[in-house]
Amino acid sequence: MTRYATIITDADGQEIVSAIGEFEGAAPQPRLGRVEQVAPSVKIGMVRDAAGGFDRIRNFFSENG
Repeated sequence: MTRYATIITDADGQEIVSAIGEFEGAAPQPRLGRVEQVAPSVKIGMVRDAAGGFDRIRNFFSENG
């Protein structure tokens, strides 16, 4: 099965992984954000880095993210 993540953009313009699921066949259709295939190491809450990958978990409890 293929692993997909829903990617949303926060108020600061950062792209964050909102949800992850494994699906057979075509990619699911998102209601919010967009869906893309991701590696097994990607976790919910990770932020996209400058290289296009996901490098850290966003701290939702900090003003500075």
